[in-house]
Formats: sequence, C-alpha cells, structure tokens
Amino acid sequence: MKSLPIYAIQHRRILPFFVMVLLLLGACSKDRQSVKDFYFPVEKLKSPKVYEYRSIGNDSLAPQYWYYRTIETDSMLYLTGQSYNQDFIPEQFSREMILDDGVVLGDTRLYQTDSTGYQSPVAVEVLAGNVFPFSVKDSTIVYLYKIKWYESKEPPIYYEIIKNRRYSGETTYTYKGKSIPCIQFQVRELVDQYNEGHLENEIQGIELYAKGIGLVYYKKIISEELSLEYELHDTYEMEQLEEKFREMLAK
Repeated sequence: MKSLPIYAIQHRRILPFFVMVLLLLGACSKDRQSVKDFYFPVEKLKSPKVYEYRSIGNDSLAPQYWYYRTIETDSMLYLTGQSYNQDFIPEQFSREMILDDGVVLGDTRLYQTDSTGYQSPVAVEVLAGNVFPFSVKDSTIVYLYKIKWYESKEPPIYYEIIKNRRYSGETTYTYKGKSIPCIQFQVRELVDQYNEGHLENEIQGIELYAKGIGLVYYKKIISEELSLEYELHDTYEMEQLEEKFREMLAK
C-alpha cells in the first residue's frame, strides 16, 4: 500500500489515549490551549439529540442524520452516535470514550444491506482511535484515526480508512444566522480497498467545531471535480426524526 509521510506514525503508540501528544509536548504543556468546550456537549447529550446535516451547494445530496446520546457507567463516560441515511435506515454506530485528555473511539460497526434488503452489522477493527483532543498547541501535532473491516465475499474485500487531523486555529461560523466561535482541523484521509490489489483514494478535508455545539461544518475534497460540503442544519429530539420517517412513508 502506498505510504504517505503523514501516515507514518505507529498506531501502537496512540491507542490508549493521546500518548503521542504528551510525548511531543512534554514540558511545553503549559502552552497548550483547552478546546474541550468545542466538542459535542457531552453532559447535555445525556438528553439525546439528532444532529441533521445538509449539503451546501448540492440540493441533490440527501441530509445526514446522527443521533447522539451520552451514557455514563461506573468506570467510563461514553458518547454514542447512530447515523441514518435519507431513508432513515441505520448506517453506522460508534461509541466514543470520553477521557481526561480527549475523545477516543472505543468501538464502531457498519450496517450492510444485501440484495434482498436484509441488513446485518459489520464488525470494524479500531487500530487507532483518536477522535478529538481536549487541548491543542499548533499544527505540528497529528491525531491519528485508523479503522479496518472486510466484506465476507469470495475472495473477501478489505477496507481501511486512515485519517490524520491537525489543529489549524480559531475561526467563526454562521449557524442559524448567528456567528459562533469555532476551531478548525485540517484532515488528510486515505481510503484503501484491497484484496489482491489496492484501490486507493486520498481525500483532503476541513472540520469546524463550534463552542457548545460540536461539529457544525465539514468539507471533503475527493478530486478536482468532486467535493462534498455539509453543515449543521438543526438539532432536535428523536421524535422529530420519527415524524420525518412517517411523512416519508405517507408519500
């Protein structure tokens, strides 16, 4: 598989939490900036909410729905997310661990639909689970995310996604007519599909996280001709999403 310099960090050093960040910064930690308040409001999401994202500049692309819920156990605080497509069919589930120094992906699964319409979960291996740091310094630090799964065909087809995030500063974004403070991450993503050979696609992207809200905007540049932009349209209770589903069935 093609090796990109930015992807050269060994995931074994990152899995428990943001070990790489601690090693690189060491005594310079006093210079770091807290950005914890820019992630999803974990405490508020003990009352679950749907985050509805809509495409910018391409009305033909369907909305994306994420249902977020915080779960607290005796030993850990989790943020769970369930995504739904335009037909309100589950596509992905994730469970993130909220640690002292950031958010790490605990486990995730995808949902695969066969030709008969039957849907089954697909196990995903988390090789490096960095999702969001709670303190940042500059763009020299890379936060590594890497997952892998396969389709049980003959021969099996393997998929691997590697994401590198770099903090790139503060900005603002307009949400519901109001300018709100945000932080920005540059994202470099490699999607690899392989069995006997490799089919790779490198994607550049941007993510904006708004204070007290979480992810409000993201862009993926897939090629010179194709890019995807989504922004947060609204947040609401699950009952409103269920009503959208009933309206779709009634059409």
